[in-house]
Amino acid sequence: MLAFGANRIEVSIGLDLKLALRDLVKGKAIKSLPAGAPDGIRSEMKELSPGLKEAAKAQLLRFENLMVQQHRWPAARWGELFLIHPLMFPFAARLVWGVFGEGGILTATFRALEDRSLTDANDEPFNLPDSGRIGIVHPLELTPENRQAWSKHLADYNVVPPFAQLERPVVIVKPGQEATKYGTGIEGTEINAMTFRGRAERLGWSRGSVVDAGGVNSYFKPFPAAGVDVFVAMEGMYMGIDMYSDITLGHVVFVKHRSVDVGSYTYDEPAGENDPRVVPFGDVPAIAFSEAMGDLARITGKSEE
Repeated sequence: MLAFGANRIEVSIGLDLKLALRDLVKGKAIKSLPAGAPDGIRSEMKELSPGLKEAAKAQLLRFENLMVQQHRWPAARWGELFLIHPLMFPFAARLVWGVFGEGGILTATFRALEDRSLTDANDEPFNLPDSGRIGIVHPLELTPENRQAWSKHLADYNVVPPFAQLERPVVIVKPGQEATKYGTGIEGTEINAMTFRGRAERLGWSRGSVVDAGGVNSYFKPFPAAGVDVFVAMEGMYMGIDMYSDITLGHVVFVKHRSVDVGSYTYDEPAGENDPRVVPFGDVPAIAFSEAMGDLARITGKSEE
């Protein structure tokens, strides 16, 4: 709260992730500081806005990755992190959350309102359970009816999610593809090395092992909650590659989580379909498969097909 003269101004972060001001004496929102505000306060407020914008941008990527990685929090900890924290709350209020019980089964969904109370899709009050864990719901975890109900709820409240959540494109294993172990949908795709690296790392992919002559034969992304990692092979990538060089992408393979060692001069990627670490597409958990293939479509500019 800012106090100067007879003024009492409450400063908060609105759901649009911009600074919001409220005159506590008059009991109403205001667009700018009163004329009598000291120069020091004005200067401080002016400096806060660009910093808030950068912080919000960084959190946007973090929140999307938390959904993709299926991160879960104990209910009490979730309340501390997202209902109380001034920067986290605007994100929490624009997303649909789920309560997950034994075995990671979704048991309920809810959202935070501006007054920090909780509601379900039917506008009924919701209370956090004493047990279970809380996470950002992925559309593949919702029934079509539940997804439709939440879409209507968000539209009724004019809430725009910070990233694609309910309307997120999903990729499923095609009939006849269940036994596939090495995907070839993007094999042979040529792409600028810096374009690939920038897009991939932004989406949470990391460089694989660095081998002879500084070569990099793969990039990978872990899905610990799903128990798998995904690797995409490549040719032409090396440490210190310039911005004008292209690389060629190879096959896509899923393996058991942390079963492949990555490091300097480490050659541990699966050598063939008989490698026991390789997971057939049909056995890859749906969210991990969808997100991995969706990432590669975005990275390469190809459709999710």
